[in-house]
Amino acid sequence: MRYPLPLFILFLAVACTGPTKQLNKTAQHNAQKYLQNYLTDFSSYKPVSFSKLDSIMESHLNNEEYIRLDDSVMEMEAIRFRDMGEDFKLYKQRETTGWYTKKQNNFKHLQDSIARKVKPRFSGYKLEHEFMAADTTGKSTLNNYIFCFDEEGRLLKVIK
Repeated sequence: MRYPLPLFILFLAVACTGPTKQLNKTAQHNAQKYLQNYLTDFSSYKPVSFSKLDSIMESHLNNEEYIRLDDSVMEMEAIRFRDMGEDFKLYKQRETTGWYTKKQNNFKHLQDSIARKVKPRFSGYKLEHEFMAADTTGKSTLNNYIFCFDEEGRLLKVIK
């Protein structure tokens, strides 16, 4: 009855490994296929490096409302500094009553509730690629693109 533990460990090791070599090759091929269609002069294309496929996880940090609240926290800090420079009397009054801190804490509390509700979710892979290619003037330039793929290596998005 000792088989379940080694079998479980083997299953865990296989489940925790990253993308396969085949998926990595597929992603690189799809990235080069994209470049073949969109570069001005593909004949000048010379790959420099490919990163390994890396998982893309969506979390509360990608949540639009969370980002807006983060902007609001920063905006309150900007208002504090603006008041300090332009209307010191107003600044002192607000600082004494804790107005700035209360506002920021309210935004942070809302952010915390979003962080608790949003569960991290796998959404695909990213691959960074550096390459040399001629631009429209014919000059060879170093480019760095990030390619985003789904679970099967299909191209979803390119970040230049």
